[in-house]
Amino acid sequence: MLGFVAGTVGLFLNATLIDVFEASKIAFLLWMLIGVTLGTIMLYQKSSVNLLSELKKVAASNIAIAIYLFSFAVLLFSPMLSNFFVGDDFTWLRWASDCTNNCSPIEKIISYFTNSNGFFYRPGTKVYFLIMESIFWLNQVVYHAVSLFLHFAVSFLFFLTAKRVFKNKLLAVLSAFLFLILSGYAEAVFWISSVGHLFTSFFALLALLSFILWDEKKKIYYYVFSIVFLFLGLMFHEAGIIIPFLMLSYKAKDGILGFIKEAVHRRDYLLLFVPVIIYLLLRAVAQSHWLSGDYNYDFVMFPFNFAGNLLGYVFLIIIGQSSLSLYETLRALLRVNIAIPVILGLVALAGLVFAYKRKIKLFESSEKKIVTFGILFFVFSLLPYLGLGNITSRYSYLASLGVILIFVFLLNKLYLFLLKESKQIALLTVSVIVIVFSLFQIIQIQQSYFDWSGAGEKVRKFFISIDALYT
Repeated sequence: MLGFVAGTVGLFLNATLIDVFEASKIAFLLWMLIGVTLGTIMLYQKSSVNLLSELKKVAASNIAIAIYLFSFAVLLFSPMLSNFFVGDDFTWLRWASDCTNNCSPIEKIISYFTNSNGFFYRPGTKVYFLIMESIFWLNQVVYHAVSLFLHFAVSFLFFLTAKRVFKNKLLAVLSAFLFLILSGYAEAVFWISSVGHLFTSFFALLALLSFILWDEKKKIYYYVFSIVFLFLGLMFHEAGIIIPFLMLSYKAKDGILGFIKEAVHRRDYLLLFVPVIIYLLLRAVAQSHWLSGDYNYDFVMFPFNFAGNLLGYVFLIIIGQSSLSLYETLRALLRVNIAIPVILGLVALAGLVFAYKRKIKLFESSEKKIVTFGILFFVFSLLPYLGLGNITSRYSYLASLGVILIFVFLLNKLYLFLLKESKQIALLTVSVIVIVFSLFQIIQIQQSYFDWSGAGEKVRKFFISIDALYT
């Protein structure tokens, strides 16, 4: 059996990577081998095997779902592989190739951790570009391939997380696929310079899953892994500072106030913030960029920016980048009519207080945990950005996971409600919503691709014109 599998894989690799024509010459033998192998298995089997049932298990396995997600990610995003570098990409490449002080790779890497020259403290991202520039130089295909793979990996890790949240594989798969096709964060995937967001999101989910496994199995190495992944996430982007809050939000879903009282006395929870303290000390020593310019908070307008940005990111995630123009219009309108957001905010606050005091029961206890986790994940992921004066596409990447959890949960609630009337109506209604939502997002992704492709083509032509002047 092992020989048959190995031979089949070898023939597949030969056809895919070397010469499909040569492989086809002996492919007819494969059918005979399949027959002989299956016959041998049936002859010596000790118990009956339901082949259809086994195939269903294989098709629904985690490995199969990973293959589905990867295939769909490649199908949707592979056109971007030809997009040339734009904007800040050249800043990162310039840092990677800079030999002003020392060209030794080891010393350059050390300097990334010890000296930021007033820029953001992202040594992991700098090391990534150093390695990529040294090996692949200006081959943008490889850079985009890494971003595509990271996006797939985040989607698969989200599937594993959602499976533990929903306790339902089908809802987890739907969550992962819907996240994969969102258009609101397109900048994070299409822009090479945004790879730090992808790495940080990747390590954030690894840290969260490790923490969940540690909480369930109490194996110390899971806790160590969660600390390691947390620290790695901090090295690629300052947004990693919220990773401990994401990890603890999984426990806080059982009851926020009770959890806070417990957490302050739990050493294992408090230790999650040690990497953050070390990170802040490293930033201070490296003299990195903190709060200034566009990356600063206006504390007078902070409550309005917080609420407005929170709402803007919800629209961006659900509707996509087409919501940005509406958001900018509303923001400009409310900026000159400050009384309107104040009144709306007071009304919303009064509604929340009324609902709490009346104890309006919208969800069951288990359902409240899902909604609470989704909200906490969404808000915590955006904490560093909610006080800024505007919203940005790439900042919504990690926060999208929380919104999708709630969105899929509401879809399931709708399905269960309609199921009381008719299974066909329930299935048809939810299917139509998912299909329309997916098509709307995919169309916007295609538009984003053309925008980024056009920008890259202009840069490419500029380089060609410069080269022509010296040849």
